Amino acid sequence: EIQVAGSTVDLNPFDVDFFRLCAASCPKVGDLVCTYEAEALVAEQINGTNTTREEVILPCINSDTAKLFGGSDPSCPNNKIAKQCFEIFFDHESLLFRCFPEFLYNVSLVAEETGCLEFRNTTLIGGTVIQKCEKFKEVTKVTRIEPPDTSILFGAFNKVNRIIERFTGDLLKASDVIFGVGIGVAAVVGLLYVGSLRCYIGCMVWTSVLMTLILSLAITMFCYFKAGILTAEDVSRVSAQVDDILSGVDSVFGTDLSAQEQAIADALENGTDVELESGEELPGFIDQSDSFSRAYRYTAYIFTAVTILVAVIIFLLRTRINRSIEFFKEASRAVKSNPTILFVPPVSICMSLLILLYWGSATVFISSAREVDTSTRAGKFLEALNISLEDEVTDTERLVSLDNIAVLNVYL
Repeated sequence: EIQVAGSTVDLNPFDVDFFRLCAASCPKVGDLVCTYEAEALVAEQINGTNTTREEVILPCINSDTAKLFGGSDPSCPNNKIAKQCFEIFFDHESLLFRCFPEFLYNVSLVAEETGCLEFRNTTLIGGTVIQKCEKFKEVTKVTRIEPPDTSILFGAFNKVNRIIERFTGDLLKASDVIFGVGIGVAAVVGLLYVGSLRCYIGCMVWTSVLMTLILSLAITMFCYFKAGILTAEDVSRVSAQVDDILSGVDSVFGTDLSAQEQAIADALENGTDVELESGEELPGFIDQSDSFSRAYRYTAYIFTAVTILVAVIIFLLRTRINRSIEFFKEASRAVKSNPTILFVPPVSICMSLLILLYWGSATVFISSAREVDTSTRAGKFLEALNISLEDEVTDTERLVSLDNIAVLNVYL
């Protein structure tokens, strides 16, 4: 029942009652998942006996007779268990509070059948003759493990339109929270931001400007690492130089060594071998890219120029930035003296939306108008404006909208 209902293609995309199961965690291979009703029936069969959950469910879901309408099977205590319990054949992973199956899709190279088919002798500038491959053959093997196309349950849960329906249902159910946070929280944060301008405007403006420069620099360094231009050895070399400089500063000012440094120094003084970590270990996400190193190299060069340009622009505009900070301070004083000015943007936006809605309705009225009836007030108004609708005149259709509304529509 559930499988057939879930596999139909004519469901309402905004139907939030599409069949689903809620679980504490995504199921794995071999798990048995049941609806609430079927789970209660399984619990009744287990209660007071030594029977396990699997011993109750598996005979039911393996019985085609129990799944038939009105069918029964001696090994299955209730046919609802057969129809509303499912065995999981794939591991599932969580994405946006939804469980999606993890399928295997692997492309491997068949080395014994891969190679060059035709060579050509090429003479280099120095007279050396080399063989250059002109035709190459690559044989790959695709390994794919997934449910068959005949699986109704798989189609019911994992088709694109089913996934869209479930996410749409989530948005509709959470619409109150979304609008509440989007309007209420955003308004509060906006008011706090405007209020903070009076005290921290200079710090906020320069923080935003410098964060832009830091972001551009971070993207540049990321591209340098992904391109292989910068490596962990470079980081270790710079780190060692910084440590040497800091050590020199400590010796000049007589700064005490840290507990770890003191322990190493005492061990070395006593002749004890000390194993030190060599080099810096970088995060895996900035390892050199094998496939796109060239693209990352060019991107790094471009962002280097962008970073330098941004730094130069900030330096040249520092005076104007300070001047704009003074403008913000003056604006914050105006807001403080007249707080009701904060309500001007929301009110103007709402009024603009209302005018837009009315303009849309007026457009519909005018676009659907045909022959002008000059006996009405609207018709006389059109005639006075010398407006003609002769291109769309018919013998039967007339302007049927209310007089006052029609006049206002034409006026708009």
